[in-house]
Amino acid sequence: MSVSRLVGVMLALCLFGYIKGNELSIGNKDLPEVGEVLRSYNEDEVRERLDNMDLQHVEGLWSYPHEQMIVVVERYESSKLSKKIDYRMVMVSSEDLSLLPGTVIGYMESSAVHNKYRLWIYSEKNGATLRNPQKCVATIDEGERK
Repeated sequence: MSVSRLVGVMLALCLFGYIKGNELSIGNKDLPEVGEVLRSYNEDEVRERLDNMDLQHVEGLWSYPHEQMIVVVERYESSKLSKKIDYRMVMVSSEDLSLLPGTVIGYMESSAVHNKYRLWIYSEKNGATLRNPQKCVATIDEGERK
């Protein structure tokens, strides 16, 4: 998958299919510059963990059949960040074998509107590393939930 295709896929994922705006400067300088890779993110383990949680509206597995990718949106808390980020988006499976399951592809912050979020999506790929979070605004489309 080319970098430009990956960026397109990432932006499509971040927007859950609908772009409402595209501010391309990150507002939170202390977000990780590089997307980390987390352990235990195969689909069965993630599904089992989600089944035992009281999920919020946006949390869960999201499927993108056209890109052959599954992403989990889950609550996120970090004492390292000065600003509260509500969720992180983690790739569970993808046709791009250079990205490992558990790769953080971005972060989400709630807004005053129920189905709108501010997102920071990693926009560049170097080998198996995602970097350069870009800010955008998204409206959730429930049709992609798995």
